[in-house]
Amino acid sequence: MSTTEQIVDPAKLIEEGNRLRGENRPDQALKCYMLAMCHDPDSSAAFNNYGNVLRECGQARRGIPFLEHAIILDPTSVTAKFNLAVSYLIQGDYTRGWPAYEARWEYEHLAGSLPQHAQPRWTGQDLKDKTILVIGEQGHGDNIQFCRFLFNLHAGGARVLFQTTEGLIPLLNTSPVISWIGTYTDQPPEFDYWVPIMSIPGVLGVTLENLPRQVQYINAQSDKYAAWLKLLGAKKRMRVGVSWSGRRDAWLNRHKGVPFETVLNMIKRNPNYEWINLQVDATVDEQQQLIEAGVTHYPGSIASFADTAEHANTANSCIIASGTISSFADTALLASGAILASGVVTAVGKTVTAIVTSGLPVPSTYPSGSLVYQIQSSGTAPSGLYIRVLNGWAFT
Repeated sequence: MSTTEQIVDPAKLIEEGNRLRGENRPDQALKCYMLAMCHDPDSSAAFNNYGNVLRECGQARRGIPFLEHAIILDPTSVTAKFNLAVSYLIQGDYTRGWPAYEARWEYEHLAGSLPQHAQPRWTGQDLKDKTILVIGEQGHGDNIQFCRFLFNLHAGGARVLFQTTEGLIPLLNTSPVISWIGTYTDQPPEFDYWVPIMSIPGVLGVTLENLPRQVQYINAQSDKYAAWLKLLGAKKRMRVGVSWSGRRDAWLNRHKGVPFETVLNMIKRNPNYEWINLQVDATVDEQQQLIEAGVTHYPGSIASFADTAEHANTANSCIIASGTISSFADTALLASGAILASGVVTAVGKTVTAIVTSGLPVPSTYPSGSLVYQIQSSGTAPSGLYIRVLNGWAFT
């Protein structure tokens, strides 16, 4: 009998399951939560944790019934409500997902952070000749991904004001639909309504069927574009931009980051592509290993995501622009010059997506390029998921 099976206290089983989850041992964590459910069928926490770990393992559809039951057992469980909302959205069930996702304003670090303004919150009122303040939220990638919906507000006759993080302003300040852009502490012009950016699709009634699919909703800065193309040089082989990690200090990164060794081995196995690094925070050791693998390196020149393409060069078989990226705007510039970008669902990946396409789920090819995304997940960091065949070729 295993140690886990010897535990009969549901609370201790949940505690053990949480420990195992934290160690990236989801199968064993699920076993603990299942045993806790058996010993205490009324444990909302056990049902929530079981459903949530299934979602983290890429099995959101299977996890939804457990999360729904957790809420039946405890209708006040904000954690279960949040996890259920995320699972709905992952499954493409936007009809239930968007309303449920409003639970985020009571969840963990977002609790109490819902903006407050004297003007009414926009819940679908007519926007013709009105001014609306859109308030960014959460991470860079969330703002990048959801700013596509600003086009809908503009098309409805609204003058759009946008508060976001300082780092995104150079990327978005050329948008034809944003009349004013500033940081969260900047005082916006007068407005009639306000809305959190991730609440917009719920108000619009967005589903997978009617999701806006404009080919490009963020533009590379034209004044820098020519310089990027000059530095990239003539394209002699297929260009592949690659990133492998989000914020390294974020717990969630274990579920969307790819081990550097996997990326390095992928590059070594595919020397016929022209590799371009989109990872702004590559460590010194990672840079050195890439150099040893034949990847071009430009030391000291990366200051932001924007500079990635400026110092990319096509002379060598592989390229890394470490030290050249200074802003998301330059990530956009580099993405415009690359034909394909492989990566994880981070701010970099979403910037590239916004440059190439806005359709979700991500189709395999686009008029202006192609994207290879992580297509499945497991309890541990993905290690061989770049296998989508595009236009008759593939790399793993």
